[in-house]
Amino acid sequence: MNPKRGNWYLLTAVIMGVCLGLFYAWTISPSHLKETHPYVLRSDYKDVYRALIASAFQTTGDLPRAEARLALLKDDEPAFILAAQAQRILAEGGDYREAKALANLSAALLGGNVQVAYSPTPTIELPPSTLTPTPTLPPSLTPLPPAAIVTTPGEEEISTTTTVTVTPAPTSTLTPTFTPIPPFILQEDSGICDATLKDTPLIQIYATDRSGQGVPGVEIRVTRAREGQESFFTGLKPEFGLGYADFEMTPGVVYMVELLNSGIQVSEITAKECSTEGGEDYWGSWQIFVTIPE
Repeated sequence: MNPKRGNWYLLTAVIMGVCLGLFYAWTISPSHLKETHPYVLRSDYKDVYRALIASAFQTTGDLPRAEARLALLKDDEPAFILAAQAQRILAEGGDYREAKALANLSAALLGGNVQVAYSPTPTIELPPSTLTPTPTLPPSLTPLPPAAIVTTPGEEEISTTTTVTVTPAPTSTLTPTFTPIPPFILQEDSGICDATLKDTPLIQIYATDRSGQGVPGVEIRVTRAREGQESFFTGLKPEFGLGYADFEMTPGVVYMVELLNSGIQVSEITAKECSTEGGEDYWGSWQIFVTIPE
């Protein structure tokens, strides 16, 4: 009896099993691919889908197309869901640019005037009066010593050689001067006693334009003494207004609020002691109002 004969039987069985399996999978019971829809995705994949829509809107500014894409998710309140997702991203320390894109799209859905066009290479236009040109100098001629004249007796021709060297004119140099104008000015900031917020003292920011309309997407940075800093944006809570933002305070902690790219800083912010008419003590909040100057 040949001892290697059993190995060949085993190999033959494996090949036959593979062939039968492929025949069953491709012929008898093939898999049928079905097109799925965004609204059947898992919640985390829906968040990715919304972020991609917001990123596209941030680049193109095509609101009708963004609305059509969001409609595929069949959300009841897409603007509020976008704002809530932006808040979660900031709370988890995620990408603030993604959060801002979501907030901008949320504000646009609610009718806010949002500037969303994005250019990878920013361009600064300078007024003509701020350019200091350097005058262009004419070409300079470098004279050479008088040419040598050689005369041979009997010859009437005179051979003269003259060489002129031209120095190129210097290139005109423009020296621009640029003075940035803050997009917002501080109207008012003060501590308030609001009994409706007694359980959660807040720093409340209200950003408005020249017509008094809320401005979404304004980046705000809050710095806590010895506890680091956090950034967030207006418009993440559209139910309170497109230009509204807030930050929860801890009693006894001193804060500083900055509006980035505006030069506005409000320091020494802390929860003040308040009391209700019934004598109940609670911690007050702080309100900051900023606007775009005329």
